[in-house]
Amino acid sequence: MAISARASDTAVPSPTLLSVYESQSFSTGRPLIAGVTKNDTRVAVFIDDTLNGLAQVTNDPSGTAHFSYYPFLSLKPGIHTVVIQAEKIATSERSMSSSVITFRIWDISAPTLIAPEGGVMRFDHPARAIVAGLAKNDLTVNLHVDGMLADHLKVRNHSSGTANFAFNPKVAPGTHTVFATSTDATGRISSKTSNMVTLVVEYPLPMPTVMSVTSAGDTIVVSGVAKNGSVVEVLIDGVKDGEVAVKDHTSGTAWFAYASKALVAGDHAVVIVAHDASGKKSLSSRSRTVSVGVQTQASQETEQEPEDAVPPTESEQQPEDEKQIDTGADRPQSQSEQSGEVKGEVEKSPVDIDADTEVKTSAEPQEVSVKPMNWPLISGVVILAFLVIVFVVWYLRQKKELINKSIDRIFGETESSPSSDSKEQKREEVREEIVIKEKKAISKEPPLPPPPPPPPPPPPPPSP
Repeated sequence: MAISARASDTAVPSPTLLSVYESQSFSTGRPLIAGVTKNDTRVAVFIDDTLNGLAQVTNDPSGTAHFSYYPFLSLKPGIHTVVIQAEKIATSERSMSSSVITFRIWDISAPTLIAPEGGVMRFDHPARAIVAGLAKNDLTVNLHVDGMLADHLKVRNHSSGTANFAFNPKVAPGTHTVFATSTDATGRISSKTSNMVTLVVEYPLPMPTVMSVTSAGDTIVVSGVAKNGSVVEVLIDGVKDGEVAVKDHTSGTAWFAYASKALVAGDHAVVIVAHDASGKKSLSSRSRTVSVGVQTQASQETEQEPEDAVPPTESEQQPEDEKQIDTGADRPQSQSEQSGEVKGEVEKSPVDIDADTEVKTSAEPQEVSVKPMNWPLISGVVILAFLVIVFVVWYLRQKKELINKSIDRIFGETESSPSSDSKEQKREEVREEIVIKEKKAISKEPPLPPPPPPPPPPPPPPSP
């Protein structure tokens, strides 16, 4: 009994949950889970039989600590369970689990999609779809395309309590399913989804190709090619002028031609677009501008001056009386002519012109074509020349500094070392000192002994 009593005294007591009671309902997805436990313990919170996290414990001098916890993720609307358990920090000894408490998270209403009408929308790529609907105030609408979150937005509140919203999702060609859910400020997500709509995205009809646009009198003739089964609409100045059905061809592309209604004189913009039997339209062609009922300058000049017209020659322009040659026989000679002097201006001799030569008397000024200046090239050359000059100046300065340093080093060595003359002088002085010392040494040495006398001559030989 004593051992069991000590065991019960040292066992960790179970924590007590105070903020959540049985069958309680919450309008938030993160309800507060709080209570009391023993000091120096940690509290584990289990939601729906899964560890959700550890509560924050604050010790108290009384020995009973307080703990609090918010789920780290918003709980989905519906029924949930919560269980808590304490663990002693020093020994890691755990308490018994608390009793299971069941609570509810209130659901929020899902949005309602009202567009596209009928739940199906067909359109051509790359156009954008329009998905619109209604939702309660203060909610965030999440749009899902093919089960994946594609976009979200918070509705603008309305005095009625229900706000509208609209999305323009970007979808690829094909068939796609779209639905929406709602989320509130506490993180609750609607357990139900909105009604589902379908988006059918098709490739657009090929754009017809305009081969030629010409004017014929007061009408415009448009010709080109389009896909088989197409109907080509012709719009002039933004207004539909008419349409022409394309006759099928085995190649899949057929030729078409269209003549417009009578038009007023002036410039007109022509655009064509094609559609098929189901109503699918192609992209509009590039706008072409055509002049109707206006003669060009070249044609006007041609009418004013026929090509075969030949200007009259100088001889044809002169009257017959002037064509007679004046020999001067009947004209009296002037004083200057009698004296042989020539006075006045000298008349230039006329240029000989053949009869078949065409003379051009047009007084129109000749146009002299002046080529525009290539300013980018000129700027580049100027900048390059400037850089070359800067480089040359820098190079000369560097060379000058090197030369100055070399000269300073040479003169520095010359000043620090004795000259060649002084060196020779010192060498002579040293030689003289050596000679003097040798003479003194010779004078101090004892005299040498005299040389020995020469040997006596040999005796004469005896006489017989």
